[in-house]
Amino acid sequence: MTQSQNPHTPTNEQDEHLSETSANVITLIALAVVTAVVGILYFLAQVVSSNAMAQTRAAQMEEQIVERLRPVAGFEMGASSKGPKTGEEVYNSLCTACHAAGVAGAPKMGDAGAWGARIAQGQATLFKHAIEGFTGKTGVMPAKGGNPALSDLEVERAVVFMTNKSGGSLAEPAAPAADGAAPADGKAAPAAGAAAPAADPAKK
Repeated sequence: MTQSQNPHTPTNEQDEHLSETSANVITLIALAVVTAVVGILYFLAQVVSSNAMAQTRAAQMEEQIVERLRPVAGFEMGASSKGPKTGEEVYNSLCTACHAAGVAGAPKMGDAGAWGARIAQGQATLFKHAIEGFTGKTGVMPAKGGNPALSDLEVERAVVFMTNKSGGSLAEPAAPAADGAAPADGKAAPAAGAAAPAADPAKK
């Protein structure tokens, strides 16, 4: 008597079907992994490219600003200008090149809206950015406006001049006292090591 076939035993056709299904699944998984890797690499390439373009754009903008300021950076006030320049003098001789019309993202003097966020950062930050230079989201501020011959005091005075014309109320920075300068009461300070006045013989 012939033994009947076990209905639960897989046939060759079932084996082949399972093999094909497994191969298809593995292929799909491999394609998904490759696609994901390619997508990640593409995203990273775009990020790196965007950063490089932003840095290049900032460098080009700074070069353009420096070139724009070059003709006025060497401008000297007349012989009547003594000591540190006033904020208005610095503005008229240098800062006006960008801040008069808002060139290259510079806040236009008199535009309270453009200056509001900057004023909110505080006087110390404004001075620091103007003296040392600063690259922001909207533009580039060259150190000392592109004129390294300016003193820190002159730059600070220019910042105060522009800020106070644009809705701010910063205090004018005072010039440092010169050696031997007279005090506020108008009397000159005695020189170091000066001899004491002789006693009046009539009072002895």
